[in-house]
Amino acid sequence: MTNEAMIRSLSTRQLAEMLIRYEERTSVEYDWDENPIEGYQEDHYITSDGEDFYFYDSALEHELWWLKQEEGETNDS
Repeated sequence: MTNEAMIRSLSTRQLAEMLIRYEERTSVEYDWDENPIEGYQEDHYITSDGEDFYFYDSALEHELWWLKQEEGETNDS
C-alpha cells in the first residue's frame, strides 16, 4: 500500500488528528516599567485552515467540521 492509499483509507477523525499542528509559544509579559520580559509557555493547536486554538479538543472539533464543508465554505456561510 502506498502512503497515498493509506491516507485515503483513513477515517475522517484519523485524518483530522493528523492535520492538527502543535506549537509551543512563549508569551510576552511586561515588568513594572513596561519593559517586555519572557513570559510562560503556551500550547497552541493550529488546524489546516489556519485557526488557532488553546485546547486540542476544540481544534479537533473545528477540524472535523472543516473537513465536512464544501470547498470555499467558511464559518460566515
